[in-house]
Amino acid sequence: MTARISSQKQGLRSPLRRRHLSLLAVLAMGSSRRVLIQAYINSGLPAHTQRAWLQKLTDDICLSEPGNLSPEEIHNAPMLMSAWAKTPKKEESSSSGKKGKERAVAVEGLLKRMIDERRAGNTNAIVRTQDYNAVMKSWVNSGEMNAAAERVEQILRNMQDKFVEGDEHVQPN
Repeated sequence: MTARISSQKQGLRSPLRRRHLSLLAVLAMGSSRRVLIQAYINSGLPAHTQRAWLQKLTDDICLSEPGNLSPEEIHNAPMLMSAWAKTPKKEESSSSGKKGKERAVAVEGLLKRMIDERRAGNTNAIVRTQDYNAVMKSWVNSGEMNAAAERVEQILRNMQDKFVEGDEHVQPN
């Protein structure tokens, strides 16, 4: 009996277990979605679980009509881009690198959706250098080799053009 209690206490001390418990505590407190995103990203949950949740949040943003994003969704989009760009490498079980490409496409989709939101008149939807960097990072890590290099170069040129046109939020760094 003592050995079982001791092993249960040790189980609670494991880093993964603590992260899961802290995530549950955040959920129980009814925190905002942006806090949940950060907690979920750092939770240590299995890659497929994390990916499914990120996909749901991404779809919520990307499938809505331009001009209809809430301030919270606008705030969450850059965090989602960053999370997709940082999705664990252990997810890459496929030799084709398909999941890496899917991540890059998801990040780029969020970037495009924010650009469309701005064009629709939402002045709070501001795309920044960090957002473009997340897109480029996701392509670099996609496993797509030459295609990724070409896509990163296109994105960088687009970013440079926007900066030259006067968008100070996307200065290449």
